[in-house]
Amino acid sequence: DGTGPTSGSSTVLLAEPGTRYTYLAMRFLAAGCARGESTLFVSTKEDNDALLRIAEREPALSRDLLLPADGGGFRFVDDFRVLYLHPEFISAGKFTWDLLRFAEPENGRPVMRMAFDNIYRLGDRFPLLQGQDFMIPALVDMLRYRGVTPLFVELVPPGSAKGRVPFDPARWM
Repeated sequence: DGTGPTSGSSTVLLAEPGTRYTYLAMRFLAAGCARGESTLFVSTKEDNDALLRIAEREPALSRDLLLPADGGGFRFVDDFRVLYLHPEFISAGKFTWDLLRFAEPENGRPVMRMAFDNIYRLGDRFPLLQGQDFMIPALVDMLRYRGVTPLFVELVPPGSAKGRVPFDPARWM
């Protein structure tokens, strides 16, 4: 409804497990698609089919993200691209380069918004990634330099929103 991150800003959303952060990230990208922007959803959690199911059941998403598919069902609009990352042995440099390469213009249209659904402890899923405290801010800067408005989701320990678990988000601030 006209609120949310502004163009050119960068946002790290701190979310407890169980919150609807994937839905919120998709809403951020759907708003971009509604404005005619090309978007990219990077996920280590949900594949294309799972994201389609979320968009099908949520009217706020289906309106801006879905088109009828040949043979029935739905497909994502061309301006909504999905990159599902499987856990693998990949260095931080290659990981960053792959994300930047996938954010390159497709069909002459540059990606304007990108959401990454779960940057929490990437090293657990990508064992060769080291220095995440440096890599994520560097990636945010590189994306913004290319004109991409990024939204990253960082999970926090359950209960931290109510102060029951100490959590210091200062490294992202």
